[in-house]
Amino acid sequence: MADIVLPPDLVARLEAISEQEKRSPKAVLQAMFDQYIPASTQETDSNALHLVRKNLYVRARQYWKQVGNSERLALTDPQLDEQFWLFDGEGIPRLKSEQSNIDIPPDSLLRLGQLAKQTGFRSGLHNIAEQSRNIVREELAKRLTGERSDGS
Repeated sequence: MADIVLPPDLVARLEAISEQEKRSPKAVLQAMFDQYIPASTQETDSNALHLVRKNLYVRARQYWKQVGNSERLALTDPQLDEQFWLFDGEGIPRLKSEQSNIDIPPDSLLRLGQLAKQTGFRSGLHNIAEQSRNIVREELAKRLTGERSDGS
């Protein structure tokens, strides 16, 4: 692949970030690339979901073995893919067939978040992305005017 030539404004931004983070431009770019998520993550998401479900099934089987439920213990992964529902508040694995028999208590953390949203609660924390842009703008301005970062 041919060398890539960047416009001066992008080079200046890269150098400012590099200086601010005390890392080489190459390291900054590598970190940016490492955070890049391809547009098509469906396969990756599917694999991750499969691993999560598989771990849930291991946990469910441990419970069923402990309580001596050989019928449920014999369920295969594909059967559990179709039948497994969730772990209830007491840690008991439940199947979809039990949905009408089990009352799941409301999630207190979810309810707290809903109340905070309804009341317009704000944490007072600033938008980190916006703060980062402001810092880069300030550092770039200082660099272009020849002002040093320590204010002298």
